[in-house]
Amino acid sequence: MLNQLKRLAHNIAFVPFLIAFGFGVLAILIVAYPIQVKGTALAFLAITDKSNIQTIISFVITGIFTLTVFSYTMVMNVLNRSISNFSPRLIPLLLSQRDHKIILGFTSGTIVYGLVLALFVTNNSEKPFPALGAALALLFAVICVGIFIYFLHTVSQSIHINYILKESFENTRKNLQKSINPKGSFLTTEDSSNWIHEIKTKKCGYLQNVDLDYLSKLAEKYDFTAKIAPETGNFVLEDETLLYLTKKPDNKLLKKIWRVLEVNLNEPMDVPEIGFKHFVEVAIKASSPAINDPGTSLTSIDYMTQLFILRSKIKDHNAYRGTNGGLILYKTVPFDKLRYICFTEMKRYMRDDPALISKLNNALEIINKECTNYKPCNYSDF
Repeated sequence: MLNQLKRLAHNIAFVPFLIAFGFGVLAILIVAYPIQVKGTALAFLAITDKSNIQTIISFVITGIFTLTVFSYTMVMNVLNRSISNFSPRLIPLLLSQRDHKIILGFTSGTIVYGLVLALFVTNNSEKPFPALGAALALLFAVICVGIFIYFLHTVSQSIHINYILKESFENTRKNLQKSINPKGSFLTTEDSSNWIHEIKTKKCGYLQNVDLDYLSKLAEKYDFTAKIAPETGNFVLEDETLLYLTKKPDNKLLKKIWRVLEVNLNEPMDVPEIGFKHFVEVAIKASSPAINDPGTSLTSIDYMTQLFILRSKIKDHNAYRGTNGGLILYKTVPFDKLRYICFTEMKRYMRDDPALISKLNNALEIINKECTNYKPCNYSDF
């Protein structure tokens, strides 16, 4: 249930739906409990003539509907043009922008507001129409025009790959910071526990990021040790082992454990290694003859260099102990392995470009200088 709520909250339609629903409720409340403006400073906003109200509402609905359709069309066009040149795995970062969700929600909500008012104004009820209903519709329409102008600005920004790379960098850095300053502690320990129970997948997909704090609390409370079998973010097959336990859980405990074991077809954007993977993909594709954008490759390498410096602050480990003492064993990608995979793949595709080769050499020199916790390496090692 918890995982389903998380997926729902991150859905692109969730925030717009909530805002639109709020507008619908507002329209119902205005009709049910009309505000009396006669004799107040707002009296000049009162519109009670039925024909005028119908004209205003129809104008608002048709005008904002056109803006909304145009907004959705622009978003899809930007995604198609930008992502086709680089990596389709960056799409979730663009779709998750809160500004776009709020703008789409406000414009959709204005349409819902107008439709609800149109329902009341067209019936034969003798109850007077709320004096501020039409005026608020016009106010919402003016706001929609303003936010649409802002929307044009943000969409034009998101076309640029530099903006997309910055968003990916900030997202990866945020995820790394969580591991740099964990609530519990990371440690290295031997796998000497007696595993007597296995929890297996019910479907194939990517293993999403596991809430280690919650799992460690369960481990302490129910007196068991757990081991996450696959690396977080990896693709797991049906009936593949996800978790090893030192005790057999009852149904109540099993339901709680499943809250943190989410497997779906969406690539987990909150796993730091996924961020490194995206920068490698963008750098390689931009350096290809089809795209021929070495500048983007250079920018990707610069961002990746900074991320490696942050990653070096996290010591390699294979276990997490929560603040309450619960122990969770799991697999992580060692720093040396992550560096080797990233630079080997980029070297393979960039070896014919002297500028990119020089950049890779320079990036390694900076990483060797800054990441003193790990063994240095040279370009020839890849």
